[in-house]
Amino acid sequence: MPQDQANALVINADENILQGWLDLQRMWFDNRNDPTLLKAGVKDWQTRYPQNPGAKMLPTALVNMQNYKPASINKIALFLPLNGQASIFGRTIQQGFEAAKTARRR
Repeated sequence: MPQDQANALVINADENILQGWLDLQRMWFDNRNDPTLLKAGVKDWQTRYPQNPGAKMLPTALVNMQNYKPASINKIALFLPLNGQASIFGRTIQQGFEAAKTARRR
C-alpha cells in the first residue's frame, strides 16, 4: 500500500492490530535508509505493540535490516589498465589512489 494511502486510513480505537501494522509500515518508510534508526524504530514498535503478530515474527525485510552490518572499507581492489593504450589513465588513477592513501595516514 502506498504511504499516502496508509496515512489517509481511519482506524477505529479497537483495531489495535491493524494500527500496529500501519505504524510499522510508517516506521519502515521513514527509516528504511538509515539502519540505525530502523533498528531503534523496530525496537520501539515492538515495545508499543507487544501483542501484534509482527512483534514476535518480523517481516523478512525488517529481519534482514536488523542483521545489517556496514561493509568494511579497510581494503579495496582496484583493477586498472597498466599496459596498452589506456595505461596512461590507469597509472594516473593509481598515482591518485596512492597519494590519497599516503595523505590519509598522516
